[in-house]
Amino acid sequence: MRRMRMPKQTGIVRPDTRRVVEGLRDTGYTFPSAVADIVDNSIAAEATHVSVWVSFTHSHEPIVTIADNGIGMTQMGLENAMRYGSEQRKDPNSLGRFGLGLKTASTSFCRRLTVVSRDESGAPNAATWDLDDLASAGEWNLAIGDADESEADIFDAGVNEIEELGGRVASGTVVWWDKVDKLLKTKSGAQAKNMALAMTRTQNALEMHLRTVFQRFLDHDDVRAPNVVIGLNGKRLAASGSILRENRRR
Repeated sequence: MRRMRMPKQTGIVRPDTRRVVEGLRDTGYTFPSAVADIVDNSIAAEATHVSVWVSFTHSHEPIVTIADNGIGMTQMGLENAMRYGSEQRKDPNSLGRFGLGLKTASTSFCRRLTVVSRDESGAPNAATWDLDDLASAGEWNLAIGDADESEADIFDAGVNEIEELGGRVASGTVVWWDKVDKLLKTKSGAQAKNMALAMTRTQNALEMHLRTVFQRFLDHDDVRAPNVVIGLNGKRLAASGSILRENRRR
């Protein structure tokens, strides 16, 4: 006798927020490639100047910011940018593919990601993913709204950095990594004993990576892409091949 097959039931199975959040921190990013993903976002937003700052706070905690003078975002645009699986970019040559780069690149090294952005029509908006809050609440609660005083200060600091590089800011975005817990580590995962030396090595590796990855944007002789000024801790970066060419001329 043939058995009757009962139809399968369907239902929503929610993932464990804490485990997903922690799992997405180990997607294979190196620090230079993570920062390059954010810089690529800036270039996709038509920025002419990008300022990267990697340093210590007054309390000697590592901090990372990436500021640009791109087109900026409305609050709706900012919410989409902070969504895991945001809308696909139009540029097929962009480093971003699946709408995860901003979030996974950032949280690979920090536990709190804040993005402050302003388009030409309004005041800055801010959004924050705090992994500790997500884990304790068990929900994907994004803090988003008008920038508060401290967030406005973050944006103003980014504006100053862009202007010091020679750029003008009518709109733009600042990405701020706070609670940076995975940056100055040894290969075994332990905290570096000499934090200052580890920071210098990190900055040097980042500089070389950015100069190489964005060579065509930094090189004024390369017509394949528009020129973009990229600064690291206030220093304008040269294209990776420009120094070699200059040495050959001499």
